[in-house]
Amino acid sequence: MPGIEVRPACPAEFEPVAGLRWRWVAERDGLPAAGRDEFVRRFTA
Repeated sequence: MPGIEVRPACPAEFEPVAGLRWRWVAERDGLPAAGRDEFVRRFTA
């Protein structure tokens, strides 16, 4: 697919990336028990 770039995320992108990861986990495995805010906090730490 042209126009797709894979690269490491910048620190400013960690929270949006965590939100996408949250969605993927929720759709695949159900909602994590910790809640979205805690999940994002841990993911970006």
